[in-house]
Amino acid sequence: MKKIVFCLAISMMALFSIAKLHAQAILKTNQIIVVNGGMWEGSEPYSDYSTIVAIDPDTYTANVFDTIYTQSVFNVHIYDGIAYVSAGDSLISYDLDTYERLNSTSIPGINQLAIWNDLLVVTKQFGTTDNIYATVLNKSDFTTAFEVPEISDESFGITFIQDSAYISVPGGWAATEGKLAVIDLSNESFVREISLDTLGRGMRQIFNYNNTIYSLNSQYYGASYGCLNTIDAETMDTTQTILDVIVGNGFLWNGFSLNGDYLHCILNNSIGTIDITNKSVADSSIISPAGTIASVAYDYINEKYYFCTTDYFSYGTGFVYSDTGDSITSFPLGISPEAMAIDYRIEAGTNAKRFINDQFSIYPNPANSITYIDCDADRIDIYSTQGRLVLSQNMYKKGSPLNITNLPAGIYLVTCWSDHITKYAKLIVE
Repeated sequence: MKKIVFCLAISMMALFSIAKLHAQAILKTNQIIVVNGGMWEGSEPYSDYSTIVAIDPDTYTANVFDTIYTQSVFNVHIYDGIAYVSAGDSLISYDLDTYERLNSTSIPGINQLAIWNDLLVVTKQFGTTDNIYATVLNKSDFTTAFEVPEISDESFGITFIQDSAYISVPGGWAATEGKLAVIDLSNESFVREISLDTLGRGMRQIFNYNNTIYSLNSQYYGASYGCLNTIDAETMDTTQTILDVIVGNGFLWNGFSLNGDYLHCILNNSIGTIDITNKSVADSSIISPAGTIASVAYDYINEKYYFCTTDYFSYGTGFVYSDTGDSITSFPLGISPEAMAIDYRIEAGTNAKRFINDQFSIYPNPANSITYIDCDADRIDIYSTQGRLVLSQNMYKKGSPLNITNLPAGIYLVTCWSDHITKYAKLIVE
């Protein structure tokens, strides 16, 4: 009996290894994009500026491909092979194949960025000249689709559930409460803003999972504790859990990736995780770097952490670690590398017709407007056979309608991300 169980275990391990290798052969980490904010200088003449860098995930060599003539950076967001960067008062987009600038515009007070279909949602902070703290642009040319003047204060993180955008509103440095704003993107309208009271202070990034919104809040300057907010997206009922750890790196980063039941975040100036199921710290110090963490990203494909440290005036360094905390390598960067994102792609030449058997069901398939996916997912991504990301939806609930009206006829790869596992199936659009 023991022999049978042992053989079965070995067989299951072999099948898992084959599946993982197949997954890696289809979806890959193409490059890591880092934006350096540069050395802070109080007045002209300036000697250092923001730069944008591509890191090769195999050799870890850095390619600086543009200089942005400002001295701060807030966010880089990658969608379909294009990087969208907020730096100083500038919004810039780059083709990540050619590294050419595509568009740029000035938005005083620009902060964080997120894409929903053809729209680019922009949050705004101190420095805005119109007291409008969120604006929605057409992502192709940065023209204004609509503005949201009803948001009451400086805003930060963005997440989407169906056609609604949820935006964290931490306010300025002296704010005493945090808020959550909701925008209807289809009807281009403000829905509501709710107060999360004093424990909502220090909201930054927000995430959604199973129709629930999570935020990790850093509280006031010098606080020795943080707060995990759990908000039901339908009822707006809120649960607030005190965590006995220092949250965040000061301003930009609190949590940076929600993967299954674990929120990857910065705790006590270390990289750690919070279990959102039982609302407790799972590991407060997977990685404890010597310097201040300026930016961080988690590579789902290769299960690695990329993060940068800096003193904001003389150096910047990038590091790569395994998700168990083992050091892999480091590389030099510019000063203040405060924005980072990972560019995922389909392997060049991958043909959806030749994929192994579908790993979940899609119905109807073929389809031409609405389809349904038999898979709960942290994220659904749809790729063309040329390797381009053409549609992405966070926190997909099994059996929910997925609108594919804007996809041209053809064959697509649907990827279902959930709990460190990536599943694949092909979709035919008529």
